[in-house]
Amino acid sequence: MQIFISYAHKDATRIAKELANWLREHGHNPWLDSENGVPPGALFDERIEQGIISSDLLLALLTHCSLSQESFCRKEIYYAELARRQIIPIKLGNVTPPITVILNSYIDASGDEKIVFSELPKALKRFSATHSVEYREWPPVRDAWWSDYRHLDFKEEFIRFGGDFVGREWLID
Repeated sequence: MQIFISYAHKDATRIAKELANWLREHGHNPWLDSENGVPPGALFDERIEQGIISSDLLLALLTHCSLSQESFCRKEIYYAELARRQIIPIKLGNVTPPITVILNSYIDASGDEKIVFSELPKALKRFSATHSVEYREWPPVRDAWWSDYRHLDFKEEFIRFGGDFVGREWLID
């Protein structure tokens, strides 16, 4: 099976290479940009698109860098969705996944990267049998960007400036 590995160079190169070697040892054909590369004169975007299209499955290594707004990994995940490729997210940090894979069954290796190598065989076996990935609930979002915001409270302003305000009570509510 050909498997595209999506990862951020800044924080997941080592594990991506380990994963590619493990996949090869287990009879799969990993597609890793650093190995499959971009030949001289070829466009990076086109090579990535070809890699995704020619793959049966995409493994998305979810790290802080891979999920940053400027990360190319997000584009790889979106493109895989458009190309109707199945995606198995592999959580390698305390991250919230992109909305496109939020319901996909994932491998949680945030506490120990080695969990990937014990959990991935089961996920690949399931995929080989059904050509689809399972869905499961992610834990509740705790550290999302909006979690630190609190609701605005205008009580002090109403006391100070709203004493003689009448009408439009719905606005105060």
